[in-house]
Amino acid sequence: MSTTQSFITEHKVSATKEELFRFFEVPENLSKISPPEMGLTVVKVEGDPLRAGSKITYKFKQWGIPMKWVARIAEWKEGEYFIDEQLSGPFSYYQHCHRIITNGNETLIRDEIEYKLPFGLLGNWFAGKQVKSLFLKAFEFRKEAMLKNFPNHTY
Repeated sequence: MSTTQSFITEHKVSATKEELFRFFEVPENLSKISPPEMGLTVVKVEGDPLRAGSKITYKFKQWGIPMKWVARIAEWKEGEYFIDEQLSGPFSYYQHCHRIITNGNETLIRDEIEYKLPFGLLGNWFAGKQVKSLFLKAFEFRKEAMLKNFPNHTY
């Protein structure tokens, strides 16, 4: 049996909570903040703009292998956080909480991911480090992309 893994990262953005939620409620914006080598595209959206209950189907490539991911917005608390969960895709379990936190003049995006790899302990042994590395790379790209989408400006 596979254990649940976690990945947490955060970065500051020069945007208000409202601006960030307007950005995240558009499913196609995920491809703008994903590494181009993934080739991530939106195939289908049920519920636009995104809110609790919305479903999004993506296709992308990882290690040159075409993949499909179906996610559902499990929770949407405007101005605070939203949670998406994988309904089908490469993980045995995947839940991603996107928290938007204002601290004085700064807005922080905190991503909290819990996931399980397929094939239990064998999956963890074979791909655990690779998946963590992919997360690190993807979120470093996302950080830079968010800075480009929200260049320094005043609130």
